[in-house]
Formats: sequence, structure tokens, C-alpha cells
Amino acid sequence: MAHTVTKIIKENVYIIGLVGVYIFSGYFIQHLYKIPNMMNLQFTQLILIQISVMFSACFLFVQILRGKTWEYFNIQSIAGFIIILLLLFVFKSAFASIKQAIPLINDFCWDRTFMKLDFSLHFNHHAWKVFQSFLNNEYILRKIDLFYMLWFFILLTFCLWMAWTSDRKLRLQFFISSLLVWIILGSIFGTIFSSAGPCYYSKVVEVSEALNPYQPMLNKLYTYHESQHLWAVFCQMGVWDAKISNKWLPFGGISAMPSIHVAMAIIFMLTGWRANKLYGIVLAFYALVIIIGSVVLAWHYAIDGYVSIVCTILIWNVSGKLVERQKKFDKK
Repeated sequence: MAHTVTKIIKENVYIIGLVGVYIFSGYFIQHLYKIPNMMNLQFTQLILIQISVMFSACFLFVQILRGKTWEYFNIQSIAGFIIILLLLFVFKSAFASIKQAIPLINDFCWDRTFMKLDFSLHFNHHAWKVFQSFLNNEYILRKIDLFYMLWFFILLTFCLWMAWTSDRKLRLQFFISSLLVWIILGSIFGTIFSSAGPCYYSKVVEVSEALNPYQPMLNKLYTYHESQHLWAVFCQMGVWDAKISNKWLPFGGISAMPSIHVAMAIIFMLTGWRANKLYGIVLAFYALVIIIGSVVLAWHYAIDGYVSIVCTILIWNVSGKLVERQKKFDKK
């Protein structure tokens, strides 16, 4: 029994440590910048618990049918799943708390720079114009909008899948990489390179709508939204309203650089590829849709996605080496 407990602790120590340091840093930031009630930690969320239970029941039933019952019905697997589930709620709420405090720490000051950089990188064209054919096709754009919104469900599915998987090396690499992406890219880089994104450009940069390079794209999106609900526009309006009314949201906060949507889509692809080559191919296509969607739905500058891709692949490789070193150390 003592050996099993030690094994569980060793397997999850990096994950628990990263979450613990991150939460401590959040409270330190709250104290340092004197932001009252910044940290709003949530330890449960009914809808997520319900989805987790349903997913687990289906997943385990399939494993029983495959004759792999005891690979999953053991103390290590069950304890590992419970640890991830508990950390999932608290980390998500800690990230949302820090993200919503970004403009209080470093107000949006990089949007004009990223707009100019995007323009230069795309040979004196704004990135959304490069993908304008997707924007002009309402049917395709609505599909992109749906896939972009499904990212949240896919994220939860991956977390639950990796929490249960018998491939413990992949499990550890997935969670270390994901945590580092959210912490380094989402919180640290997000604060240093504080930017709001094209959808809020005229709200954070002193420019009239007539001179806003993203206004034609926004007008197109608003027109689609008026005829039939568009998730991107709906969420963008809601998040901005929450910001100006100082209302905390579970998935709130405004931060463009770098793109966590793109970063995690790359993590999905890399994880899927390791598990099954077909999964990797399908998820590579999905990552491409997210990269294009981040631009044509006005959430991000293209440079946000490019930076995310490079940094995420680097984080994935570093995490993989860390996992290999731990496994070698455990064998000694």
C-alpha cells in the first residue's frame, strides 16, 4: 500500500506542484497590485462534474469490453483521475481570475504594434484579408465558428481522456505541457504583451471606426450575427460587458497574445498523434481550422497564433524530456 501511495505521489507531483505554485502566484499578484477579491477559486462545478461522470462511465465501459478492466480499475488510475478532476476546477478558476486582472496590471498596450507586425508579415496585407474567402462564405464561416466554440468541449474531453489513460508517460507529458502553456503563454506572456485583439481594436486604440483596419471584418461578422446567432460575436460582446462592469466570469478575461486556443489545438494534435496517427491527422486539420478561425472571427492577430505554435512545440518537447528523465530516475 505504501508503495502504491508513493507511486501516485511521484506520478502527479509535477502536476500538483505547478498548480500549487500558480495559485500561490495568483494570491501574490493580488497582494502586490492590491486588487481586491481578484482570486475567485472554484472547487466544484456541477456541469463539469456531470460531464466527467458520463465520460468516465462510457470510457470505462469500453475498456471492460476490450478486456482491459484491471488497467483502469486500480488505485493508481482512480486516484490519478480524482487528482486531475479536483485540480481541473481550481486551476481553471485561478487562470480566469488572473486573466481578468491583466488589464489592471498592464493595460492593453500592444494592439497597435501587433497590427503593424501582422501587416508587415503578410506582405502589407492585414491577415484577415488573406483569409477573406472564408469570411465571405457565410456557410463555411459558421462552421468555423462552431468548431471554434467546440474547443471548450474538446479541451475537457482531452483532460478526462488523459486523466484515465493507461499510457502514463503521455498522460504526464500532456498535463505538464498544458499547464505550462496556460501559465507561461496565457498568464506570463499574456500580461507582458497585454493586448485585446482585433474585435476590440477601436476600444483600446485611439482610432475611429473609419480608420479601424478590422472594421470591415467586424461589420461582416455583425451582419451574420444579426441574421443568425454567431458564437464569436455573442461571446465577444459578453466578455467586454463583463470587463466594463467588473463582473467575474468562469471563462472571462481578455487577452490576445498569445492564443491559448491555437496553443491547445497544437497540444491536441501532438497528443493525438502519439496515441494514434489517424487521430493526429484529424486533429491537425482541426488545429488549422482554429488558426484560421482565430483570425477571421476577430479574436486574434495572426502573430498570436504563430507565436503560440512555436512556443507550444518547444514546451511539448521540453516536457517530453522532463518526463523521460523522471521515468529513468524512477527505474533506478
